[in-house]
Amino acid sequence: MSLFVLFLITFAIGQDVETTEAPETKPTIKNEKPKPLPKYEFGLGYIFGDIPDYPGANEKTIRSFPIPYFVYRGDVLQAERGGIRTRFLKGKYYEYDFSFSGAFPANSSDNDAREGMSDLGWMFEAGPQLKLFLLKSKVQNWTVKLPVRAIFSLDDGQIHGRGYSFNPSLQISFPKFPFKRNILSLGFTTDFATKKTHEYFYEVRQKDVTADRPLFSAQKGLLGSSIDVTLITSWSKYAVFINTNFSFYGEAKNKDSPLHLDNQTQSVAAGFIWSFYQSKDQGFR
Repeated sequence: MSLFVLFLITFAIGQDVETTEAPETKPTIKNEKPKPLPKYEFGLGYIFGDIPDYPGANEKTIRSFPIPYFVYRGDVLQAERGGIRTRFLKGKYYEYDFSFSGAFPANSSDNDAREGMSDLGWMFEAGPQLKLFLLKSKVQNWTVKLPVRAIFSLDDGQIHGRGYSFNPSLQISFPKFPFKRNILSLGFTTDFATKKTHEYFYEVRQKDVTADRPLFSAQKGLLGSSIDVTLITSWSKYAVFINTNFSFYGEAKNKDSPLHLDNQTQSVAAGFIWSFYQSKDQGFR
């Protein structure tokens, strides 16, 4: 669940960027084994993004910072392609794993709608995910992802449970498009969440009521939907990416909250990765 449209971290840790040189084209061999990749990679990256403070917010925060880059391609545990995941079952057309993700905090003093309210803390998510591979080829890949995750926030040094989410998505990628070193990816996601998650973003309790911010009780249901477009270009040890995200909240369950001020938001992010160490040990996706 990309609560703050946090494609920044997920794209930075290994979307479909291969930091090894592409081999020369060879005739297709039946039952050919997957191409081996370094089992470990370490590196550094830098990200710049303009992101809404929370789903449905009408204000954004510009974030610019360095990040560590780490990839691990083990048989069970993997850290790449959008997060850390533990792969339990895998077949030709499906994969079942346990994945993790997170989201940035938001300072209420920097957001007019939330002024005087508690800040939104760092958020963390974890849960099982079923992936269905609809199409896998050299020119395009279609994958349906069905993650169910528990959500937690870190507020004032304490961890709090913030409910659960279900975020079905369709991910389409086009390797070597529009050019050999490019990968174009499209993502279509719908986000549903329980009452506690919606309360964290949209609830207005009596102590927070103002002349412009009436009392509001949040309900469970649809959080919103989004479309992601990402273009990645990679070289031997380097990769650059640019991403734009369009989120839609016109049918959201709590669109009448005084904290829900924009039915459509857009995020933009760009960055680069430098993989300065690649292990000789080999792993597979």
